[in-house]
Amino acid sequence: MTSTHAKQDPGRSWAGAIGIGLGVSILTAVIMVVLLKTGVSPFPEPPSLAFAQTLLARPLLFGLFLWLLETFIPHRAASV
Repeated sequence: MTSTHAKQDPGRSWAGAIGIGLGVSILTAVIMVVLLKTGVSPFPEPPSLAFAQTLLARPLLFGLFLWLLETFIPHRAASV
């Protein structure tokens, strides 16, 4: 049984992938430069930090509490 799809040249596939990657990276760089020049921060605060600050008055203490729980309370292995 023969395939109805035409065989593609592997070199062409690589060239296309590299071209798309370069295009995306150049577009991203242009956007970053424009944002930096206009004074807009391209790196806003982390969503997790914003969420914690919305819910709690002191997210750093809550984070410390979670770290202490994770570090000092032994976890049981899940039984399968």
